[in-house]
Amino acid sequence: MSWKIYITAFVSSLFIAFPQNLIGCGDTEDPYDYFTSFFSKGNADSEKIYEPFYYTSLLDFYDDWMNEKPPSYEKDKVIEEWKNYCNASIKTDDAVSFIYTSYKETIDSMLLMQTSNNRQSFPSSLSGNSMAKCMSEDKNREALRYLSFAKKIEVFCSSGDWESLIRPDSNKLNQYILEADKAFQSASTPFLKNKYAFQKCKIAFYNNRFGDCIQWYNEYFKSDNTSAVHALALSYKAGSLFRLGKNAEAAYDFSRAFVLLNNNKKRYFWVSSGQRISVTPICKKVF
Repeated sequence: MSWKIYITAFVSSLFIAFPQNLIGCGDTEDPYDYFTSFFSKGNADSEKIYEPFYYTSLLDFYDDWMNEKPPSYEKDKVIEEWKNYCNASIKTDDAVSFIYTSYKETIDSMLLMQTSNNRQSFPSSLSGNSMAKCMSEDKNREALRYLSFAKKIEVFCSSGDWESLIRPDSNKLNQYILEADKAFQSASTPFLKNKYAFQKCKIAFYNNRFGDCIQWYNEYFKSDNTSAVHALALSYKAGSLFRLGKNAEAAYDFSRAFVLLNNNKKRYFWVSSGQRISVTPICKKVF
């Protein structure tokens, strides 16, 4: 047998053996191709606000495929809230770098600097960061402790890499809930109380305490709560409802999260099976 015939036969046999590796092209795009969306991809194409609710088990974050342009944080409510807490004139890039990307070790070194009055130990990597300088002031020590706490639980709330997955320790997460509750009770400002209340909802969700997550959201985040973390806490409540099989209620609360974030009201929720669930009856009861 010639090499050309042998290679052709070998490659053909691979395609026959693994037909799932073949991707066919049709006249129209399949809205459920490659990923399952919580919302119809037909709507999502025209409204970018849907992108955070794309679902896939293959990515760490829903928008990992939307990386053509770097994300903009100019209208990020969490960042704006931190800037206003510290100083509204702080550069957005500095706030994003410090709040979102700094490591717990960095935050802890700043806390040590404050308690020991050793200003020489200020992290050199943040020497030009206006947000870090503001947070290094003694009056902001309580907020800095919150950031250290938030960084501590991040490892339990993300998938990490496949080779070194960190399995949630239920007992440890319960201790973190107690720690968050204690800090909530002693917090000196509504800003920090809201942050710790959000963390309680978040940790409860990742510890499969879905009933507690729902209860704490309902207790802490009333309709007049305008904090930046309100919508985030609501998303964990909605996720808890979904895990408990209450799909219509979950759909409604996800739509409420859109109202808080983007002033968009949606009546239908797409679950992983592609089944559309009407939440109109629930909306009629509320409005």
